[in-house]
Amino acid sequence: MSAPSWPWAASVASAATYRTSYIPKTPGETKLNHNEAPEDLDGELKAEILSRLAQLPWHRYADPDGAGVRQALAAATGHPLAGVAVGHGANDLIARLMFALTPDTPVVLVEPDYYVHGRSAQLAGQRPLRVALRRAGATYALDVDGILAAAGRGPALLVLSNPNNPTGSLFAAAALDRLLAEFPGAIVLDEAYAEFAGHTRQADLATHSNLAILRTLSKAHALAGVRLGYLLGSAEVVAQLDKLQPPYPISVLQTVAAEVALSHGERARQRVAAVVAERQQLRTELRALGVDVLDSHGNFLLAAFGERRSAVLAALARAELAVRDVGDLPGAPGCLRVSIGAPAANARLLAAVKQALDG
Repeated sequence: MSAPSWPWAASVASAATYRTSYIPKTPGETKLNHNEAPEDLDGELKAEILSRLAQLPWHRYADPDGAGVRQALAAATGHPLAGVAVGHGANDLIARLMFALTPDTPVVLVEPDYYVHGRSAQLAGQRPLRVALRRAGATYALDVDGILAAAGRGPALLVLSNPNNPTGSLFAAAALDRLLAEFPGAIVLDEAYAEFAGHTRQADLATHSNLAILRTLSKAHALAGVRLGYLLGSAEVVAQLDKLQPPYPISVLQTVAAEVALSHGERARQRVAAVVAERQQLRTELRALGVDVLDSHGNFLLAAFGERRSAVLAALARAELAVRDVGDLPGAPGCLRVSIGAPAANARLLAAVKQALDG
């Protein structure tokens, strides 16, 4: 008789452990690889958060349903309260969505896109099906026919980020309109970077009960360390997701930080405007050096360096700058994804790239 063992699900046992790609190499290294806000939350807002936290009892559990955060998000977005779900980042919510589906549901994904979408589908025992994006000038486009063919007769789930990560592409309205009309199942749009695009498909929620939208407070609101994501959708979707949330899903820190940040929406808008201006400037200057830089609607740029990628990475390392090595994409070899940093960091990056290309 064999020794007793753990009955692991095959989908979990076969998966690799997720590890962040960021390992600090020097104390002075500047992170331009995780698409975080370039500057910390300002001191005034931090002080307000800490002051409110100090007045709360820490020995008591937080709101059992995250009601305060949901109400703040409903007010900030104009979406009905019953259609707002919250989680420890959008990753938590996409994982819950995957586990709520019938096992072996076809989950259509685009490539390249945010890695966690496909990983969550795999861990939940769903069937990931990938369709490549198409290079179209300085952007990438959806292969709508390919997506519909992959889904078959359904029911299926389509998950894609818009703007796309890592390309920064904002997909054409006509392509998304067709998918909303013809896709045989449900659609999740990950709009983590919507504020930097000045664009959202939230209005479609009123007429498409099969649509859900993921958002985060990590980027525009500079709360990546707090970990707060949310979903906008129908009351039915939120009711199913809430069945999979643990008791007391949102901490007092998350609650207070979100409420304070959302009550100062003008700070986020100022932060976004500054990042967009830096993004445009950096893209212009990199293109002037002959670099193939895609149009971006996120808080990052995707640059294709081809055979010079290794030289550029070495120069960036010497300058103590960490970026994301994306690899070769269709029509864009040797890609690096660069988060938009503070002006000084962007200037260092530009100087390092110029040195590598001149060398």
